[in-house]
Amino acid sequence: AIVVLAQRPATPAARAALVKKAGRNMFPDAKLKALPPLVPGSRHEGFRERGDGDAAPHAGEVTTLEHAGVVYFIVLNAPARATSKLKDEYAALVKSLTFAKAN
Repeated sequence: AIVVLAQRPATPAARAALVKKAGRNMFPDAKLKALPPLVPGSRHEGFRERGDGDAAPHAGEVTTLEHAGVVYFIVLNAPARATSKLKDEYAALVKSLTFAKAN
């Protein structure tokens, strides 16, 4: 599954801290690995973890973007055996995101 989450921290320092710890905050027990950014200025991490009460490990990626005071998290989370099949579609989705200007 791919999920998009957004938060609007009150201060620039809070936004920076949220971007820095995005993967660890969402997946505290996972093994995280820094990956090359998919879009300039983003943070991109891979993760691998065992699900709660689930024998099958889960894996995926988290891309964190900041725009206009909002921090966006685009998360791919799937059974580890399926993640490799979804990575290209995930990367295409993240690279296709654009921010519209408000009228």
